[in-house]
Amino acid sequence: MIWKRLPLDIWSEDLRTEDGKISTLSQLAERGHPDDLSFLIEVSVATSEPWIIRAETFRFLLDTDLEDPVLHAQMTVALRSALEREQNITVQQYAAFCVGPFLDDEDLRRLVQNLLLVSEDLRWNLMEAICEEETLSAAVQHMLHDVQEKTSDQSLRTEIAEVLRQRAS
Repeated sequence: MIWKRLPLDIWSEDLRTEDGKISTLSQLAERGHPDDLSFLIEVSVATSEPWIIRAETFRFLLDTDLEDPVLHAQMTVALRSALEREQNITVQQYAAFCVGPFLDDEDLRRLVQNLLLVSEDLRWNLMEAICEEETLSAAVQHMLHDVQEKTSDQSLRTEIAEVLRQRAS
């Protein structure tokens, strides 16, 4: 059971309920210790946990600094897993909001490109995450150009054109 790895100072009887687990995950995110954040990343893709726990975990991770190289790599793998294999659309949508800072990973970028083209459920969450980034690498800009050329969705083309225009100025 994943919850047995929790530090003793945060473990409580509340872990028997979804609300208790969510509260505990929130506390871990607020503490921001690398071990706590690593635990959050593990929970985000723990298929043994209910979808609400995984979705809330991605929500907490959205506002967390994961610049540590190990945490960055863990989160990249978790995002690829959630976007590729997750069966619950809500979990996927929360994961999609997190992709912006992790698009340096070529595999994740290819996955995001494909989802922008085929997934109406995730398209706008992914675009919002990309729009939140202050700068876009050349690889991300190239990906967006490719999507813009391949999509038949005029609103997506327009959104991408606007994002690229803003980043060029």
